Amino acid sequence: MLSYIMKKKRLSARHKKFIEEYLISGNATKSAREAGWSATTALSIGSKLINYEEYSHVQAEIDRRKEEIFDSLSQD
Repeated sequence: MLSYIMKKKRLSARHKKFIEEYLISGNATKSAREAGWSATTALSIGSKLINYEEYSHVQAEIDRRKEEIFDSLSQD
């Protein structure tokens, strides 16, 4: 039986900035650019951050924050 411990990935400052911008605009490319990636790589990295499994920690934080926002709006 194969056992292993999955390490919880931490969000970098750039990832956090991407998440903030993505929650505002919903545009991954623009958000990557605002977070500090170059215009040349923003399209690629933006797509990766919201689609690739290796960035599931970024996606999970986006989902968590969206739920938090929805819940706060629902309480009003």
